[in-house]
Amino acid sequence: MDPQTMAQQFAEANALFRQGHYEQALDILSALNREHPNTRNIMYAAALCMEKLGSVEEAKLLCHKLIGQFEDQKARELLNHLEVAPRVAGPAGLDPNQGVQVLDKNARLDGLEISGKSRRNLYIVLAAILGAILLLALPFLLQR
Repeated sequence: MDPQTMAQQFAEANALFRQGHYEQALDILSALNREHPNTRNIMYAAALCMEKLGSVEEAKLLCHKLIGQFEDQKARELLNHLEVAPRVAGPAGLDPNQGVQVLDKNARLDGLEISGKSRRNLYIVLAAILGAILLLALPFLLQR
């Protein structure tokens, strides 16, 4: 598939997404992905479609793949949204956007996941604070 055709199909998928035709958009994106596997924009757009269709676990898998391959920040944000946002199921047969309550886009819990290095630094700071407290309390403890 030549780049111009690919761009046209991606634009068509984008238009369908904006109109709320998520399944049709995902079909086009899936065909594009078969032609050009592991393309960042196609994978991210597909994850957005999957989220809108309620395929949250599949969307999460794509986000993990995007983060692993490209360290994609938008995929991190989407993954955070998918993992944090509480979902309330609506009556069957409704549009996926109806009956789904999601936290405000700015409601993030970024920084709560502590990496190994950050955890070690946190322990060092806590040990330093505890040491300072003990050092300050030592004269009072020795007077007793």
